[in-house]
This record gives sequence, C-alpha cells and structure tokens, in this order.
Amino acid sequence: MSEFLSTAEVRELVGCVGRDAQCAKLTHLGVPFIRDGARIVVSREHVRQRILGVELRASAGVRLELVK
Repeated sequence: MSEFLSTAEVRELVGCVGRDAQCAKLTHLGVPFIRDGARIVVSREHVRQRILGVELRASAGVRLELVK
C-alpha cells in the first residue's frame, strides 16, 4: 500500500470528480494536500489523523535562526 491515496481513493474520500472541487473539499475537511499539475497528493497518515480529530496545520518551514 502506498503512503499516498490513489486518484480513486481521493475521489471516494471527497465524493466529487473535478480537481478544483476535490481541492475545495479537502481544504474544507482540513486535510493537507499538494496539487502537482493534474495530480492531487494526499497522505494516508494525514487522513487518518483528521479522522481521529487531530487538527493539522501547514508548517511554516524550519526556523533556522532558532538552531544553535
């Protein structure tokens, strides 16, 4: 099993076919994703965490000024 959902699994999760509609629904559900051209990349782990009620936030990246 892949770390990422297949196209069919994304469609089943959000209940719609169009890429724009799928992105909107994933955003509404609070599931992080990356749009890579025509592909929507969704981590299985992120979906699991959302189902468990974990609030996911996008990272702002590494703050190198805090590294000593």
